[in-house]
Amino acid sequence: MQPTANDKYGVRNIAEAMKWVSVVTSVVGVMTLPALGGIWIDHLLGTIYPFTILGVAFGFVGGMYCLLDMVKAKVGTH
Repeated sequence: MQPTANDKYGVRNIAEAMKWVSVVTSVVGVMTLPALGGIWIDHLLGTIYPFTILGVAFGFVGGMYCLLDMVKAKVGTH
């Protein structure tokens, strides 16, 4: 079987890698931006940690929700 032009140059591999980079970037953003927002709000209000803790909690829950949603989508395709 002769490889196609796309396979010959690894275009499929690059596309798969870019898909995973997108997924990881999205999950990292969902998990870290709320925590950074909490730090920023605490700095503005002069509080110690309450908004940072809330941001970390929301980020964790949001990140887990995104990961579970991705797993459900992947399992549903088989």
